[in-house]
Amino acid sequence: MSKPTDFRFPQLGWLRVDDENALIWFNRQPVEDTNTLDDYISDSKKDITQLLADLNEKMQNVSPERIEKLVSATIRKDTKIIYALKLSTNYKYQFPNCGQQIKKKSGGFYIEVAHIKPVSANGQSILGNLIVLCPNHHKEFDFGDLSIKEQTTSKLIGQLNGRDFEIAITNH
Repeated sequence: MSKPTDFRFPQLGWLRVDDENALIWFNRQPVEDTNTLDDYISDSKKDITQLLADLNEKMQNVSPERIEKLVSATIRKDTKIIYALKLSTNYKYQFPNCGQQIKKKSGGFYIEVAHIKPVSANGQSILGNLIVLCPNHHKEFDFGDLSIKEQTTSKLIGQLNGRDFEIAITNH
């Protein structure tokens, strides 16, 4: 789909996709969606297969405006340190005894870098607060029962969901 010529695009290339633009560009009507999935499930006596089918059908007509309301942007300038940390670990997960590997089509392996103290809690992208993890351990760090006993630029000692761990954060 080519960029419409009858709209002015702001300097950074972003354009608010309002109901009118969504209808013109995507031929989609806006759908009011203020309920949460929990509200929908509690009112439903349907089995999960039918629930998914119903929700999928409703999502076919959801305007991009809803997406805009859900997205919040955090601008960080940490790409170089993230890349350097991945290189320093030879693209290996740092969590002890993590045998997971996600091979990419390109031949390498997919890894993630997590913030021990989250950015949302003013955690910085600095050595000692970054760790290379598989996606599962990353989410476990984010949402699990994590307690840190010792945190330096070179090691992290703590407990995650009842399991003790010690991690060498950097290879220097």
